[in-house]
Amino acid sequence: RPTPAPAGLATILADRNDRDALVRAMRSVAPEVVIDFACFTGSQADGLVHTLQQDCRQVIFVSTVDVYGLPLPHLPMPEFLPWAAPGSPYAAAKR
Repeated sequence: RPTPAPAGLATILADRNDRDALVRAMRSVAPEVVIDFACFTGSQADGLVHTLQQDCRQVIFVSTVDVYGLPLPHLPMPEFLPWAAPGSPYAAAKR
């Protein structure tokens, strides 16, 4: 059950694996910024990027520290340090 968005923000629901539904959803709000917490595969990322209109100025992809592999060699983990093998299928998919 979706939580109502604060005033001034739009929430849309669509099956991200159905590209036509995603295109319709994105066109219905023409977002300037998209924040994605639920992208798990390269195909989903590709689908999102290809459905965005020119008016979308920024996509923020929220991942997980698990993509770097655990244990982390350093905190905070800078992206230039070597990554270890992902410790789960979830982390591998997010990577």
